[in-house]
Amino acid sequence: MTLQLLAINLLLIANLNNNPKTIQPVVMSYPDISAENIALYNANLKTYNDISAKSKEYGHNSLTEEELNFLEEVSGTELDQNPFSTSEPGCNWYCAGGPFKVESNDNLPASSVSTYDAKNAHDFKLKTAWAVKNHKGSSLKYFFKGSEILSVYTIDFYNGYIKSEKAWKNNSRAKSVDLYINGIKTYTLQLQDTYRLQRFTIDPVNYLADNEELILEFKFTDIYPGEKYSDLYVSEINFIGEGDH
Repeated sequence: MTLQLLAINLLLIANLNNNPKTIQPVVMSYPDISAENIALYNANLKTYNDISAKSKEYGHNSLTEEELNFLEEVSGTELDQNPFSTSEPGCNWYCAGGPFKVESNDNLPASSVSTYDAKNAHDFKLKTAWAVKNHKGSSLKYFFKGSEILSVYTIDFYNGYIKSEKAWKNNSRAKSVDLYINGIKTYTLQLQDTYRLQRFTIDPVNYLADNEELILEFKFTDIYPGEKYSDLYVSEINFIGEGDH
């Protein structure tokens, strides 16, 4: 690389770091962790399991018309969408893409019943979370293996401790997050104070060459304070991209 090209690249990096693009999310209707919805899901799940057990023991012909109608209406819809799961049924972009590692520079120590390390922010479970006592200077890093055919263009952010409405209210949530792409501050994410999915669209980020890693780092700069605790929680950050296997 010539000195002139090097100077241009350094100038571009400096401009990106000084002028990150601020983006707002689209707030989705999912998840619904209200007591009413959780009770409905659990009731449907119990009924489904009871009918399945009856079918297994006595045969499918033993089921009543009402039970058959229930299986047709509920199986594959409500039961596939566990209120505390962010995974999608069937094959999707994650079959080929997705980060292979998540790291944080800090987290709360494990309790007798829960852990709070970085991997919890990418396990597709809203009842687990990454948590840190002091958000200032804290970050989550997502590592993607190099690929010339894959890219990331959507960030799905599940803000706060979403294992219950009470836990979500009691603990702090992210308000402003700087997104660094391979060390360059490229976006500032302005989050709303909701446990609903917040979807951010960014310019497609290619995975570069097959032997280079893509690193997306989320640095937390401001929070919505919890009603009881200042600890910051993030239940999940997922991604959507282009390319297949």
